[in-house]
Amino acid sequence: MGQHIHILTSANERLQKIHLISALSAIWQDGGNTLSFGDRPSPGTDVVIAHTDYSHITDTFFANVDGNLPVINGNARNILKTAVSQALISLDTDWDGPVIVKTNANAHAGEEYAYHRLDVPRLLKIIAARALPWQWIGELPLRRYPILDHVDQVPGWVWQDDRLIVERFIPERDGELYVLRLWMFFGDQEYCMRVLSDLPVVKSRRLVKVDLVKDVPDEVRTLRRKLGLDFGKIDYVMHNGRPVVFDVNKTPTVFLNKKGQPGHYVRKLADGLEDLIN
Repeated sequence: MGQHIHILTSANERLQKIHLISALSAIWQDGGNTLSFGDRPSPGTDVVIAHTDYSHITDTFFANVDGNLPVINGNARNILKTAVSQALISLDTDWDGPVIVKTNANAHAGEEYAYHRLDVPRLLKIIAARALPWQWIGELPLRRYPILDHVDQVPGWVWQDDRLIVERFIPERDGELYVLRLWMFFGDQEYCMRVLSDLPVVKSRRLVKVDLVKDVPDEVRTLRRKLGLDFGKIDYVMHNGRPVVFDVNKTPTVFLNKKGQPGHYVRKLADGLEDLIN
């Protein structure tokens, strides 16, 4: 007999087709399970999967969940970059290389800090950004993390804004290309990709090459356990022979083929559900 799986989101969140959990849900349904979505589990739920873009959650997120139900990713409460990044620097850090300025929360902060909400002050800043450097405006460029040659170039207002962080910019390179390693996992199932781009900040829209990585470093696995992650994605690079983690995502997206279907490695992740509920 199949399980009833509830995907727990906050009230204002919606799942997208490119979300990993959407692809896995379709596979689980094909296997005889039933599913529901939203901020309140349906009657008869057997297992809950926490799925929210918010980087830091509290017990309030689980307020409608029966305390007797198993909750996958229920212990993964804080994935802010201040909790996960291994490249963070402060104003007094002894670092003489390039730096990158990011939002502390995932997805350029999204709704978490209302960082990109379109009110009048925000609209005025967007207009001003067409003519003035972002450093003068007091806000990051829209959907872009700026890279600076030296920490001395970071505007003072960045250090005073706890929504923002500064990291050492230490990209992994393969010739002229930039490399990012993406470790995807669900329970005991996993795969890791090495994605290459001509952009310093690697994004899926400009990938030149993708290949598989056989071994994930123990240091990265240790961080997963420390954060209480049952499923998700960890982004890292290799720098001077050691892994450096930049980002953790509890709502990863996946590559779909031309038919809109996930590949073999994504489908294999669905088997990880049994590891987590048995």
